[in-house]
Amino acid sequence: MGKGIFKIIMISFLLLGADMAQVRSAAPTDFENTGKIQLNPVLVSTDIGKKKNVAKNLGEGNMRLTGKLVRYGDNLTFSGVANAGKELVIDVTELGYYTLELTLADNENIIQTTVVNYAVVPEIIDEERPLDMGVCVHPPKDNDYSKTFRLIRMAGFTRIRTDLAWEHVEPAKGKYVMPEHMYQFVSASEKEGIKPLIVFGYANAIAYPNGFPTIPFPTTEESRLGCANALAYAVKEMGNRVTEWELWNEPNYADPVKDYLPLLKVVYPTVKKVNPDITLISGGGSGAGGGPGGAFIIPVLDAGGVDFQDGYSIHPYMAPNTPDFGYAGTGGPIPAVNIPTVWPYLKKISEENLRSDKKELSVWVTEIGWNSTTNLDIEQAAYLARTYLLSRRHYMSPGVFWYDFQNDGDTPDNIEHNFGLLRSDFSPKPSYQAAAVVASLLKNYTFQETLLDGVNKVLAFGQDGETTFYTAWTTKAEGTTIRVKAPTDVDKLRLIDWQGCEMPLTVDNGYLVLNLSILPQYLVVKEEVVGITSPVGKAGIKLYPNPSTGLLIVNWGHEGNRTITINDLNGRILQRKVTYGLETQMNISDLNAGIYMLCVNDGKEQVTLKVIKQ
Repeated sequence: MGKGIFKIIMISFLLLGADMAQVRSAAPTDFENTGKIQLNPVLVSTDIGKKKNVAKNLGEGNMRLTGKLVRYGDNLTFSGVANAGKELVIDVTELGYYTLELTLADNENIIQTTVVNYAVVPEIIDEERPLDMGVCVHPPKDNDYSKTFRLIRMAGFTRIRTDLAWEHVEPAKGKYVMPEHMYQFVSASEKEGIKPLIVFGYANAIAYPNGFPTIPFPTTEESRLGCANALAYAVKEMGNRVTEWELWNEPNYADPVKDYLPLLKVVYPTVKKVNPDITLISGGGSGAGGGPGGAFIIPVLDAGGVDFQDGYSIHPYMAPNTPDFGYAGTGGPIPAVNIPTVWPYLKKISEENLRSDKKELSVWVTEIGWNSTTNLDIEQAAYLARTYLLSRRHYMSPGVFWYDFQNDGDTPDNIEHNFGLLRSDFSPKPSYQAAAVVASLLKNYTFQETLLDGVNKVLAFGQDGETTFYTAWTTKAEGTTIRVKAPTDVDKLRLIDWQGCEMPLTVDNGYLVLNLSILPQYLVVKEEVVGITSPVGKAGIKLYPNPSTGLLIVNWGHEGNRTITINDLNGRILQRKVTYGLETQMNISDLNAGIYMLCVNDGKEQVTLKVIKQ
């Protein structure tokens, strides 16, 4: 997958946290073996207050493994010790992006040290994950689709994009087969509730040696029909397990009218005959420079291509520039390539070019991203969060796909190796933490209002005219301090940073004093807690005994799927259960005495009740 056009500024590679002399080795299978220390292969957790199994001591005798988790920014530290042959568990009670420092020593010498990152992210209820947050993937480094897709879900993504090469589907003319890894891909996505988008294409000179006379794109009648039939086979084989398909990836070498449109006119009716319910996306990204300005799609539409697609895609890469301001547009219809300019512009193109059935073409951002070589790790995290916040602010796309999920290699100064949210050894970057936090807050809320919209941003999101949270950041690299009129009763607000950590909220004469950086921070409107016993509202929920010392019974009086969580007063999920039936039990015996929130969500509404633990 191409990266578009970059204005490259080489910046020295930086790793976050404490002095991170990181140990890197082959991708793990069970535990990543780094000598006498085995790292847990999943360095991400959502279980606040639960002990984290982070490593195993493979030493012998009196060798002791000491571990410290040190949080980025405030150096909050949690620690633990494991004797030889034992697993190292650390009790972590706060969200955040951590440095995991491991030291193996005996009574006299340090034998080995290992430093790696660890993320403790908010748990996101499946029904609340943002429907427009997608990520691009290649086959997992260790071929463990289950682990990779679980990590994708934990980061809050609901969509996933990968490619399927034509020659792998049609290795010989008229002979079709679906690669085995695609079944694994789709099965893993189904298990984690992630919707797949598959981009089909790449020249198949094996089956059609004369089908690509001038460019690696089907320009003959035979190769176009061959492409259509091969994709139709794939669509039929996947059925309703895959209903979103993209035709070709970045066909920038193809003329939109002479080359691409003739292919579209053959492919679209062929695949729709097989499954009329699929969405076929044209353009394949069509590049960064010409794509955002419509240089590829507009000629296709003008030449009569509107009825041969359900939507079209762009790949608006902007590195090293910000998603807020991007770079100047030259020789095109828009003054700048950035989210506030491109998103409304393309939305207008779709509104002005309706299909004959009066349906509007959807606009897909099937690749966007910032690498952590051109930009620093922390900038990548900031731009990811701001990309999804600005995309929702200027909403026009059912899917915005970050490229990509995991680094493609280990070379720090290789741009193509460093687009991932995870490093190649599966350790999380700050951008992974930022994705999980923004997903947990953004959910499927809509933009409500702008309080500030310039170099400094303050935006509000919520639903039905009610704000659920505000977000604020600055585009100034050095940061800044602003005063903004408190939008609501300050007692109803709590301030959290980009990694999910609660921060003190400063108020001065009715104004909020916010110390902004390039990383978004969030002012969350505290959810009102209703009731102690039942019935509560329309849900008619019974909760007893309350107060409780152990088992808590939740009864809603009629059968149905429910997601139940126990949250602390800051909204962090401590327990979660998905259940069906008339009632269920929650065991709160491990919680400290105090007040908690029990949330019951049936997919249509959520009711929150106060729980008293004695």
